[in-house]
Amino acid sequence: MREARGFHARLVGLAGLGVPRSGLGLLLPGTRSAHTFGMRFDLDLVWLDRAGSVLRIDHRVPPARLRWCRRAAALLELPGGHAAEAGLALGALVLAGPPRARARSCQ
Repeated sequence: MREARGFHARLVGLAGLGVPRSGLGLLLPGTRSAHTFGMRFDLDLVWLDRAGSVLRIDHRVPPARLRWCRRAAALLELPGGHAAEAGLALGALVLAGPPRARARSCQ
């Protein structure tokens, strides 16, 4: 998992990929909304609370869509279908500790 810190990394997200890759995820701390404009594949949007637990999962969101979760403290973007493959469910702890301490930077 990588963390998107800079403006460009946050704006582009996973859209720079031509083909989804297994095990690839992008953490966007402080994010309560997302778009899938420019995407070439569906995304799973995993909304996290401040403790790093799953609040909601939007499965297989197609390109050119907007989604938001007002209670979210962070968002984990995954290629479509990968949240289910990883066994993620509501309440599951995805991050232990502050998001910035757990993910590699992607700028």
